[in-house]
Amino acid sequence: MLIEPREWRWLGELSSLNGGSPLRRGWALSDAQALAGTMLNEAVVVPAVALLPVSVAVLVRLAAGWRARLAWLLLPAAAVLVVLAAVVLQGQWFQYHLAALVPFFFGNPAHCRYPAPVFVQRGTYIPAVRGLASYRENLGCLEHADAGYLVVQPSWLALDRLAAEVAAGVHRRFDCERAMPAGQLTGCPRR
Repeated sequence: MLIEPREWRWLGELSSLNGGSPLRRGWALSDAQALAGTMLNEAVVVPAVALLPVSVAVLVRLAAGWRARLAWLLLPAAAVLVVLAAVVLQGQWFQYHLAALVPFFFGNPAHCRYPAPVFVQRGTYIPAVRGLASYRENLGCLEHADAGYLVVQPSWLALDRLAAEVAAGVHRRFDCERAMPAGQLTGCPRR
């Protein structure tokens, strides 16, 4: 199986994080324009993306046999579509989504397979997100015994806005009173 059941669920729950997701409000011309802009920006920032069509064309031309040619044509196209589908489902047209989702889809070996605690962050202001299975899995990342530090970007995830039970758990496990600032990030050591 290429994508595990939890990843399928996560893709389905992404639209709950953003009221502007095309799945929640319908597809609009502005979505197509935003997607095109994101793809063009990614091609400028990551030259390998810009070279992908040419690379695939060369590999198809050099491949021995029609099956190999078809594979070189379809597999990269499928990979790009999977990553773009996640961006479209979120309705968030930022390049970091593309960068973060690649290790996610290819089985990041870390305990927590989420690129960021997005469900916990959105649960601070969208109470319905707290009922999702992906929210509970995100909380599991905070509770994992291997984590030596909790690294937070306060402008993105305000610990004082967490649900009361989550904030209490974070306080029990991490000492944010002795936090180590690092630019926009804060590192709270494990108690």
